[in-house]
Amino acid sequence: MNISDDLLTTHKDIFISQFESILNLDWKTTTEIEARFGTIIDHTDGKRLKIPSPHPIILNSNKKYKFISGIEEKDYNTIINELKKNNINLTLKKDIMKIKKNQRERWEDNKCISIITKKRICSYQIYMPHSKYDIRINIAEEIPVENKDKDVIIERHRERNSFVLNEFSIDITKVDSELENSFEVEVEVINEEYDKMIFKNILFNITDKYFKINNNVE
Repeated sequence: MNISDDLLTTHKDIFISQFESILNLDWKTTTEIEARFGTIIDHTDGKRLKIPSPHPIILNSNKKYKFISGIEEKDYNTIINELKKNNINLTLKKDIMKIKKNQRERWEDNKCISIITKKRICSYQIYMPHSKYDIRINIAEEIPVENKDKDVIIERHRERNSFVLNEFSIDITKVDSELENSFEVEVEVINEEYDKMIFKNILFNITDKYFKINNNVE
């Protein structure tokens, strides 16, 4: 697959500066920055994108490939068990996300907690050659709205284990829906004064600890 025009960074020595640059924005109270683990799929063959690179590569969003969020159940269980083994204070929260055409409702204990619409600002994928999973960084605005949409497209029943590290919330989530059950790992920025390099290090540390593979890419 020829994706040279879509690469933001192809050299290790500029990866850090590019990582910082994609996170430069005017922070608002509605700003959301989150990173999720998943798989970049090449549309030409339906398989995970493969790039002969020994280091991570940042990609622009492109119709040639898509990012599918989620990890395998066994990896989810490994992370949860490891965190509990190390006495990490996990906060368990159960809620329901009702996804409608233009908005999202979050429900807890049969009560609607919030209604928002998401306005995407930008999205980047990070191809991780030595990892089982890739990373997507989404930057968006979460704007509170009134309840206008009536028809629910899908309900996502979430069981989320979370803990806070510096200016970040690390969320490990089991999701049940009408379509499928899935497992997600997300790192969300919760303070505008966050350190971009700590953000990167958290993502890479999760990768090294739980998802690292040896594929001998030179």
